Amino acid sequence: MIGSVGKVVTKLFGKKSDKDIKAVLPLVKQILAEQEKLKLVSNDELRENSNKFRTEIKAYIKAEENQIAEIKV
Repeated sequence: MIGSVGKVVTKLFGKKSDKDIKAVLPLVKQILAEQEKLKLVSNDELRENSNKFRTEIKAYIKAEENQIAEIKV
């Protein structure tokens, strides 16, 4: 009896795993597209981009780092 109720509920609402896959699939597709783009980039270009990103991140968080330094003093 309980098994048949579970089957009915599953048919009405679907499986959790199917919902999870449906939610994550667009993100996976974006990641795969970015991966294809990176295949065309040389190692030197990747290193250059990494350094550029590090510089941008340091500039972005500089104010917070200064606040932390002031608190530690």
